[in-house]
Amino acid sequence: MKQRPGGMPPHPSQVLARRGLVTSLTWLALVAAPTVAQAQFGDPGGEGTAATDTGQIGAAALSTPRYMGADHNRLRALPYLSYRWANGWFVDGINGVGYGGSPTPGLQMGVHVGVSPDREESDDPALRGMGNVNRGAELGGFAHQRLGSWLGGKLSLRSHLRYGSGEDRQGGQAELGLGWGTRLGERSLMNLGLAANWANQGYMQTYFGVTRAQSTSSGYTEHKTDGGLRDLRLSLVVIQLFSPTTVGLLMVSQTYWQGDAADSPLVQEKRNTMAVAALMYRF
Repeated sequence: MKQRPGGMPPHPSQVLARRGLVTSLTWLALVAAPTVAQAQFGDPGGEGTAATDTGQIGAAALSTPRYMGADHNRLRALPYLSYRWANGWFVDGINGVGYGGSPTPGLQMGVHVGVSPDREESDDPALRGMGNVNRGAELGGFAHQRLGSWLGGKLSLRSHLRYGSGEDRQGGQAELGLGWGTRLGERSLMNLGLAANWANQGYMQTYFGVTRAQSTSSGYTEHKTDGGLRDLRLSLVVIQLFSPTTVGLLMVSQTYWQGDAADSPLVQEKRNTMAVAALMYRF
């Protein structure tokens, strides 16, 4: 039990998809919140190697949990900037620095070096006595495979591996997700997503465990974790195309904590909600 609370010209959507703007903005919505960033999978945007160097700049308003499992959200405004070179290299504020390409049609793969999420006691009163989790370098690899059409939409399979987070820098995650996207109107797109995230013992103990020392200082029951299924996530993304270079986005996602994560005394709410409204411009 918890001890205390805490011929024809291309359609604008085709132009944007080729240039990576829709993908980049969807990725921004899925991972822009630092407290839940590591629950998501990566995609630097675009399909294969870009024809020219491209960049995206934008801003987003986010309502996100104060930490993974918190029972309160916080509202923030964040900028977003990314740049991708024609040779496949990219840099952005989410994945860090990496390389992506398409070895075969419909398959995109890549690697990156980013920064793991931190957690501070000041993030929420429920974290008092738990100490801080510092940021660190994190290695990652991702793959995105188009599966074809289904019920009038496009199916895709995504996966993402990360390693290097947590107090001992040995935290690792593996995520697998299925997406279904369709057009709602001439300039509107929608995507539904279902994903599952597995984490190793190093990650789970850092973000969901309570050591004997932490139990003494925080008042929580000691909680030791094992690796396993960490969460299931449902997401809905709606994208509005304003021009070939400008797009807006609304996203809502629900994360359902599982296993040792859900049993942690730190998890005040076993279902967390994240909402994002963003505007992106390509240059």
